Amino acid sequence: MRSRTLILTALLLLQALLLWARDLRTKEQRLYAIKMRNAQWEVERKELDLKIHQSEYEEIRDLYAQHISTNDQLNQAQTAFQQAELAYDQATLSLEETRLSFLRDATHISIREARKYRTAADHREVEITLENASELPQALILNPQKTPEQIETLLALQDIAVSLKNPEGLILAEPYEVEVPSLGLGERHTLRFSLLEDCQAVVVSLRLPDGYTEDTYIALRRETLQDLPLITSPQFSREGELNTRVSYQLILERLAEDEGTFRLAVANLPGQITALFLDPTSEAELNQVKFSPQATRQQLALELQLPEDLSPRYLDQPLEFYVLVLGQEAFQELAQLQRRYPDQALPREEVAALKGSSAAFELVPRGTGELELLTESRSQRIAPGQTARFAVQLANTGSLELAGVALSTSLPAGWSAQVEPDTIAQLPAGERLRVALSLHAPPALQGEYEFRLSASGLAGKRRIEATEKELGLRVEAPVDWHRALLLSGALALLLAGVIALSIRFRRR
Repeated sequence: MRSRTLILTALLLLQALLLWARDLRTKEQRLYAIKMRNAQWEVERKELDLKIHQSEYEEIRDLYAQHISTNDQLNQAQTAFQQAELAYDQATLSLEETRLSFLRDATHISIREARKYRTAADHREVEITLENASELPQALILNPQKTPEQIETLLALQDIAVSLKNPEGLILAEPYEVEVPSLGLGERHTLRFSLLEDCQAVVVSLRLPDGYTEDTYIALRRETLQDLPLITSPQFSREGELNTRVSYQLILERLAEDEGTFRLAVANLPGQITALFLDPTSEAELNQVKFSPQATRQQLALELQLPEDLSPRYLDQPLEFYVLVLGQEAFQELAQLQRRYPDQALPREEVAALKGSSAAFELVPRGTGELELLTESRSQRIAPGQTARFAVQLANTGSLELAGVALSTSLPAGWSAQVEPDTIAQLPAGERLRVALSLHAPPALQGEYEFRLSASGLAGKRRIEATEKELGLRVEAPVDWHRALLLSGALALLLAGVIALSIRFRRR
């Protein structure tokens, strides 16, 4: 008897072990199964209550028809039946909600790929690949009464809205929102966006019609359609005066997974203009740049030194030149091109044929227009009605030729002036010209007078004015020496007579 008990106990333990070994479900799956079983039991319990109240209601209704049961009993039975029916419907809906919530947990949208690249048109593009990676086995375990085909239909997603944002929630790509009409189980769909601002990571925001949302912060994998850096700059055209420096900010970007070193060069600038590539932080001079997967962006400064003696043929007109980022082989080809065209600009098609990146820039050298007034004497003395003559020099001390140079002065009332020549048609840079200035005084005026001289000319469309100079004139009548001698003699005789009379009176 005792041996039979031991054998039965061993068999029961073995059966339990076998059942436990067969149950390979995860903890979450077991929890889902318990919740589903409870929801199903609730439906069955409510269904049983419904059948009981339905039977009671039908029985009392028959008794009421035989005038055995009262109207109140019939109403109470009917109310209980309706409440049981409502409770059954609620339990059924709860079971369905539980099943759908489990399906939601089994539903998963995976971001399989997120890459950023720049097109040949210098646009930053992002491609996001989505996949419906829902768990079919999990959904089958939770819905054993449905076929795999039915579960696949339930796991298909409809009308998925996708947008790219930054961590603060601001949309940073166009289109602002893309809708995926349908994404079946295991299907993939690639979406393409254009970035409105450069970034290394984005938040992929997913929204479903039932209100479910999911935001995933993901780093973008960098790729490029070409292995060469792209050149951009916030300044395309700059102006600068001679003997000054003009700077351009350069941004070089190369989206690639490997390292690369490139040479920097400038083409089609006049030989008198010195070009330097500088590190904006340390101001160290650079002649090449290096890119790596960690350093994909370089900021440089291109500095052009305009000499004071730049040839006039380059002044006040746009000079187009190229900034190039080249490999070592292409850099040598550029040197050969420059030897082939020693005193000429490289043809545009020749520059474009080099294996490298290039960007066109513009420089407008502005010459300096300066005019100076030089006077040999700054004061004279004349008699009323006479003319004072001054020699004035007009000197072009700038680097631009001046046109229509004229000398002028402010005159008091009654005065007149004459300038010869009155206008200088052209005054080349570095040259000076003598101008005769005549000032005629009125016949009845005497005193000291000051005159302000000014001169101006045109350098292109700009008016250049010289610093004003002052001239002094003293106008007084000339001395009559004959009359002065007669007056002096008469005064001497008068003085001698006075002395003689005084001596005579003293003797008396």
